[in-house]
Amino acid sequence: MDLWEEVARLLNFDQLPATLPKPPTKRLAPPPIWQFQAKVREILTAQGLSESITYSFINQNFADKLGLPKNSLWRQRILPILNPLSEEQGIMRPLLAPSLLAALKTNQSSGHDFTALFELGRVFLANGLNCQPEERETLAGLLNGANGQGTWIEPKRPVDFWDIKGLVETLTETLNIPVIFKRSVDLPPWYDPAEAAIIDWPGSGRLGHLGRLGQGATKAFGLKDAAGPTYLFELDAEIILTKALKVRPFQNWSKFPPADRDLAVLVPRDTLASDLVAAMHIDTTLPLVRVLIFDLYQGDQIPPNRKSLAFRLTFQAPDKTLTDEDVTGYFDRITSRLARDFGASLRS
Repeated sequence: MDLWEEVARLLNFDQLPATLPKPPTKRLAPPPIWQFQAKVREILTAQGLSESITYSFINQNFADKLGLPKNSLWRQRILPILNPLSEEQGIMRPLLAPSLLAALKTNQSSGHDFTALFELGRVFLANGLNCQPEERETLAGLLNGANGQGTWIEPKRPVDFWDIKGLVETLTETLNIPVIFKRSVDLPPWYDPAEAAIIDWPGSGRLGHLGRLGQGATKAFGLKDAAGPTYLFELDAEIILTKALKVRPFQNWSKFPPADRDLAVLVPRDTLASDLVAAMHIDTTLPLVRVLIFDLYQGDQIPPNRKSLAFRLTFQAPDKTLTDEDVTGYFDRITSRLARDFGASLRS
């Protein structure tokens, strides 16, 4: 190499053409977590949420503000910082909810009457002395205030439970995650149990929870009651990442018309509508493309220990126009399954 440099110096470097090196290049696919983060940001920002980026350090008093019991997992696995900058940043956060609620308080203090935020980041749980803490990728979101432009076309209205549930449904459906929302006594204590649910991924366990922030936590975080209720969700993104993000295969639209059939059944009061819908989809040979729940009735005309649920079933075949006989056969197969699995009976 030194010899060539001497030759080039004697010939004059200006006589040598300038060339760029051509190393072999290979484009690698981004890591799954990058793909997940980009997709989540795309989905939630499209629904009107802004991303919140906060410190991973919080105040230890978050546990008292959220009303966590002494034996709570989040209390027992708090990860303190040996040399914190301040008391407000004394521990690593085990949840995203305190960070979002602090951001909401800042927004309210600045005069914002509507807040829609999400945060995608890690939480930290201690594993004892001389052990590395557990770090989990987590996703949380928050809605508060009155949504809408405040015009005669789009009047303002307070956000409600169905807003936060619809937001999570859109997220999970786009990510191709089949989730079930369930009422449960095993809810985090900061939720109002009348408007809260756990989120399960069948076969994968507990994915998260969502609901209305209770009055105790609302006062503890200094939030304004006049601004309306606050709704939160929090999802364990590690479960989604370990299952790998699956791209939903494209299915071509059918050229043949759909056929609707209404179904009203009497079931025990503790039966979940989501379980009935899941049972309808078990038989994949049925051309059942959509199930819509459009009525719930509990009254004098039915037994006190039962309720009536009404569904609109949409059938559509990819290769032919369905006849009345076809639809009746599909309908009978579904009602037979519901009768066998849930003791459901047709409501006349």
